Amino acid sequence: MDAAESRVSMAPVTGPQRPERAESRVARGEERRSMLSFIEKKSREARMSMRAECRPPRCGLLIPSSNTMIEQEYGRLLPQAVSAHYQRLPMTTLDDAGIREQDAAMEGAAGLLGDARVGVLLLCQTAASFHMGAEWDAAVKRRLSAAAGCPAITAAGTVVAALRTLGVARIGLGTPFPAEMNAASAAYLEARGIEVANSAGLGYRDNFGIALMKPAQVLELAARANAPDAEAVLLPGGNMPCLPALAAAEQALGKPVLSTNQCGAWAMLSVLGRAAPMKGAGVLLARHFGKFDVAMAG
Repeated sequence: MDAAESRVSMAPVTGPQRPERAESRVARGEERRSMLSFIEKKSREARMSMRAECRPPRCGLLIPSSNTMIEQEYGRLLPQAVSAHYQRLPMTTLDDAGIREQDAAMEGAAGLLGDARVGVLLLCQTAASFHMGAEWDAAVKRRLSAAAGCPAITAAGTVVAALRTLGVARIGLGTPFPAEMNAASAAYLEARGIEVANSAGLGYRDNFGIALMKPAQVLELAARANAPDAEAVLLPGGNMPCLPALAAAEQALGKPVLSTNQCGAWAMLSVLGRAAPMKGAGVLLARHFGKFDVAMAG
């Protein structure tokens, strides 16, 4: 028997192959995808946990391109041990077009901050969430977290969490915004169980101009927004120079006064585990440091 015949005779004898059932292939494919999704989720959670404990602690802030106040105020609000990293989003006007322009750039900007391995990411614009609504706010946090690889929070969420932490259910609302955005701000807050007893707006549509306000104008706005039955006064607007006026406003009105940047710093320091009492920046940071709860921000 030659070699060719030997190979033929030694070949295993098998019956006709049955074609694999389509249902079996689909089931295996779904099982594989489910396993990969589980592994990816666990890997993402591990990366986020590591970043939340990053040393030195780093925070990322997404800010409107026309904002000139956030870096100044966060430079005073954040301790030297915390490293702040900023990325700008194209936005110059407080209207629907301006908000949507920056929305389109958010994932790319968040990804760049992710390259710096920040431990928490903050969208520093209350007006965006107030205008776009609660569903957008929840969705954008997921989008930003996925892009940056770390927990993401919004300025609007930190404001809501701060009011709830203080036990405030009724506020005076003072914004630099135009009338329609002022109304959207009140609607957003009232949908979260925060009654707006009185409101006042300054009508700014050019975002850059807000930073040119004087502290005396902020104090005047807080007084106009106040109401006898308001438990606190809220001054949203990350480009409004509120920090120099907070302590004086609280003393004059006899109640807590909250601002966008104050609440954002309070929340990020809580997430990073670096919260400590701070004087001159309002009762929130003086007495309620470290109490931010992401569950209260929704």
